[in-house]
Amino acid sequence: MVDNNSDYGVAARILHWLFLALVIVMLTLGFVLKQAPASEHKDILIILHSSLGLILLAIVIISLTSKACISVPWRKKQMSKQAKAAMILSQWIIYIFISLQAITGMLRLLLSGENIQFFSFFTIDYLQKRPTFLAKTAAWFHDYDAYLLAVLVILSMGFTIFCYLNERVIE
Repeated sequence: MVDNNSDYGVAARILHWLFLALVIVMLTLGFVLKQAPASEHKDILIILHSSLGLILLAIVIISLTSKACISVPWRKKQMSKQAKAAMILSQWIIYIFISLQAITGMLRLLLSGENIQFFSFFTIDYLQKRPTFLAKTAAWFHDYDAYLLAVLVILSMGFTIFCYLNERVIE
């Protein structure tokens, strides 16, 4: 995942940008699904949304595993310790909230009597005995976590752009 001590490898970069693209697609799809009336097209979008959610969860697991095994290169040596700490903290917070989104999304479907389909490859059947309170709680958390996640992603992107622009001014 790392080419040398000062830069991320190609695989890590691809994973990073794929992650960001999927997060943006997932948030957009989620907000569209919330407003869309019931239809066959909505069912297809739900399958796409839940399938991409499982992929995102896998990317989070891969990213966290690689970060635990490989030291993170710091190309921006002039970054302050506080900026590095803020960057790491924001990444971890986003990873946590993405994971919670995926888990509560799956629980929301399973507890409300719907199957989870991963594209057309496999299906996870809904739970026969499902507590209504848990279904409502999962739905509530999934909805509000999406808004919080959107704000976190926007703030993280803003911070990244700020750091990039400051790095260009310093050089």
